[in-house]
Amino acid sequence: MSHIMHPHPALPHNKLSLSAPLRAAVLISPWVKFRPDDASITRNRNSDMINAPAAEKWSSAFIGDKELDEYNQPSMAGDDWFAGLDNVVGDLLVWGGGGEVLIDSIDAMVQKLKRAFPKTEYVVEPHAAHEDFIIAVLLGYKDKQQGTVVIENWIAQRL
Repeated sequence: MSHIMHPHPALPHNKLSLSAPLRAAVLISPWVKFRPDDASITRNRNSDMINAPAAEKWSSAFIGDKELDEYNQPSMAGDDWFAGLDNVVGDLLVWGGGGEVLIDSIDAMVQKLKRAFPKTEYVVEPHAAHEDFIIAVLLGYKDKQQGTVVIENWIAQRL
């Protein structure tokens, strides 16, 4: 969504346009900050599959030698970065797990999004780990997890 509003100058054919806004978008446990210094890194270290060393390793692999900016670390963006989001998406849902190490940065990001785009809905599933319900599917759990039900119902209301 950031790239649609602010085409990244380093990308070839950097202009991406939509004929109409997307009807809706869902962000699941979005990794919006690549410095593991939030209190939730420590607070939720025993309830998430991600720990500080893994977060550092994955962040380094993702960022590489690039400088952090609004594109690769959206938590750095000011509120004005998200102005015009209504031209990109109709409704936005952000899902986070209350037990995930990233939840503090997700909380902060959602507050920015809500200031710029009031149609942002935020669901925090208590005690859930990072992408909890996706991992449950990968592990072969038969019952739908709470996050799956919430997101399916949210999308169904918009179809």
